Amino acid sequence: EDERDTALAIAAAVRACPDAMVYLKRGHAEVSMAWHHEDPQMLLKGRVDWLTTIDGCDVVVGLKTTRDLRPREFSAQAARLCYHWQWAFYFDGYERITGRMPVMVEIVVESAAPHAVAVYRITDHVLERGRQEYGAALAQLAQCEASGVWPGPVVGEVEFDLPGWAYPADEMTIEDAGEEA
Repeated sequence: EDERDTALAIAAAVRACPDAMVYLKRGHAEVSMAWHHEDPQMLLKGRVDWLTTIDGCDVVVGLKTTRDLRPREFSAQAARLCYHWQWAFYFDGYERITGRMPVMVEIVVESAAPHAVAVYRITDHVLERGRQEYGAALAQLAQCEASGVWPGPVVGEVEFDLPGWAYPADEMTIEDAGEEA
């Protein structure tokens, strides 16, 4: 019941935001896409949250919740959770299917009341970074499928240490000792 109430409050906050409603007045929800990728050869699929057209321009709209939607904080979340991969992936898929380059917009709403809302237009350099990173991931996927070898995120034996903040300020870590040499 609490989750339902929160979801309804978030939806109401988004609907009350004039900047968000520019994109949500008309359009289609949860649009599925499928396209063929050239290098490596594979069928790719995605489902965009919302698809609309504004002033003759195609717009792919996403919706994300966050604890803090301020640009610095949300950009850190986006980087950590690889949202830029998704934005570039959907951009490329949409362009591949339609031959048109969409505008990418993310509507971001805070998960805690009063559920502040922001609308971010995703820039070309963010899309390019996402494209490079998801492209590398697709290449690794193709290599794993071809070889049958699926390495984990840590390969081989690795020396382990705690992060610097876990040590008292006056205690030197092994990494710090190496820097003084």
